[in-house]
Amino acid sequence: VFALPDGVPLELGALVEPLSVSWHAVSAGNVTPDSTVLIMGGGPIGLAAVLCLIAKGVKKIIVSEIATARQNFAREFGATDIINPKEQDVVKETFAITNGVGADVVFDCAGVPASVQAACLAVKTRGTIVNVAIWEKEIPFNPNWITWRESSYKSVLGYQKADYQAVIDNLRTAYKTDQGALKPASMITRKIPLDDLIDKGIKALITDKDNQVKVLVDVNASL
Repeated sequence: VFALPDGVPLELGALVEPLSVSWHAVSAGNVTPDSTVLIMGGGPIGLAAVLCLIAKGVKKIIVSEIATARQNFAREFGATDIINPKEQDVVKETFAITNGVGADVVFDCAGVPASVQAACLAVKTRGTIVNVAIWEKEIPFNPNWITWRESSYKSVLGYQKADYQAVIDNLRTAYKTDQGALKPASMITRKIPLDDLIDKGIKALITDKDNQVKVLVDVNASL
């Protein structure tokens, strides 16, 4: 059991779990404030990763995302550069942004075959690729994508207790200081009563997923 610190709104407590997933991934990437980071995919976990990177002081964050709404969320959360993989070459754009060096760390939160190859080819020599996505089926993978760069490819799953506690500690700090802490309130894109769970909650996350990050269900509103 983890206690929510005094002063932290209960609704933000509902975000601890998804933030912990991204915090675990970011920790596995061994990022520093000077790291240039590329995130493949601007869904809830990718956007949470942006917030976690900001909390760790990372200043250069590139997000590759097709949906305009999610691109806007990424900018709002702190991404410095946006790449639209439908219109732009992710690898070329990443090298252009990094002056030909490549990203220090790439987080693949997209979970599509094209993102794997792009992640491996956009990372710098001896950089790190972290797979965060869950895959439903096998995909083609060429080991040479990482061999030629001597890059490291690792995967993460969920989170550990330390990640959960780190997120809570950062939320506590966020309400005592304006520096170096998680500010996840913008992740909540809709608040609904329990009675609207199906139509405005579950269905919205299916039919309007590009415009939603997290839908918060207020149980008390239905009582």
